[in-house]
Formats: sequence, structure tokens, C-alpha cells
Amino acid sequence: MTTAIVSILVLLSIGSGFYLYYNFFASQGKEKNIRELYTEPLDLLITGHRKEAFHNLRTIIKADSDNIKAYIKLGQVVRKGGNPAKALRIHRGITLRKNLTSYERLELLKNMVLDMYALNKMGDAIDQCLKILKMDKNNEWALSKLVEFYQRDGSWSLSREYMEKLQMVTAKSDTRALARLML
Repeated sequence: MTTAIVSILVLLSIGSGFYLYYNFFASQGKEKNIRELYTEPLDLLITGHRKEAFHNLRTIIKADSDNIKAYIKLGQVVRKGGNPAKALRIHRGITLRKNLTSYERLELLKNMVLDMYALNKMGDAIDQCLKILKMDKNNEWALSKLVEFYQRDGSWSLSREYMEKLQMVTAKSDTRALARLML
């Protein structure tokens, strides 16, 4: 009778050991693999291997659907691959999530601006830049894009207005740049 109890206790301890090992060590390895997988597509992007980066990012997203950075990078790869409409759909889809940090929201908006610009949707790109400025009124990136977009659009007074704001934020005065925008 006691050998049966001892045998059951031994089996239970072995089973719980496997359970703890699997849940503790195996899950840590999975997180590490996802992190390693994330650096690989970044390296591939730098070396110009967009297709491989695309496939790696898809693998990451399948393994971890909450990885917002992977979605953002996936959209960038798709845009650079010549499909800004699909990139915009990817980026817009992420904006519906509620658990985004303010940094992730800003990065999404920036990428949506670039997607819209690539689609020649200048008015929409400008609107997204203005949303960025509502979140961060001193955002140099958004201010410089507004200067560029308004120049391209032929709205010289608005371009000058945002150039002045940009120069105030950067504390760099360039009277030549302002003079070019005067008409």
C-alpha cells in the first residue's frame, strides 16, 4: 500500500516538474525567439531583402498578434515594396486597437502620412500631420512634413507658417528658407 502511495507521489512530482518546466522555461524560449525573429527582419530591411523581411514579420505576427512594432514594420515593408494602399490598410487596422501607447500611436500616424503621401492623397496626409501636432505640438517631423506638403500643394503662406513654427521648435533661424516661401 505504501509503495503505491509513494509511486503515485513520484509520478505526480515528475508530472508537475514537466508542467513547471514547460510553462516556465519553454515560454521564456518562445519570447526570446520572437525577439530574435524581430531583429532579423530589421537586418534584412537594412540589407535590402524586403521579401524575406516580409515573411519574417508575418511569422512574428502569427506568433504574437499583439506585436504592434511588427505590424508597423510590415506596413513599411509593404509600402516600400510598391503597395502603399495595402500598407495604409495595415496601419489603419492597428489604429483600432485600444492598448496602444502614445509612441505607437505617433508611429502609426507617421506611417499613415507616408502611406497617404505615396498614394498622392495630399489632403489626407496633411490631416494626419495635424493629428500628430494635436498629440505633440512640437513634433519636428510633422512640422517639416507640413512645410514640404504645403509647398508641394502651392500653399505658400501655410508652408511659411509651419516653417516659422519649425524654426521656433528647433531654435534654428533660417531667413533664406523663409524668404523662399514669401510670395
